[in-house]
Amino acid sequence: MSTIKQYTSAGEAAADLTVDEGQLVLDKGAQAVKDAVDAIRAGMRAGTASTLSKGEVAG
Repeated sequence: MSTIKQYTSAGEAAADLTVDEGQLVLDKGAQAVKDAVDAIRAGMRAGTASTLSKGEVAG
């Protein structure tokens, strides 16, 4: 078992996560880490984006 530290967006230590060695993939590069972080952050968005319909467009 490995212990991984979790950090807040401010950089402060938040918690320790215990993970089985078989779940860790250690041969991936920095791009894989960035992709994972981007996916997690995208999932936390509020999803309030909106576009105008044909009747709402002025002009």
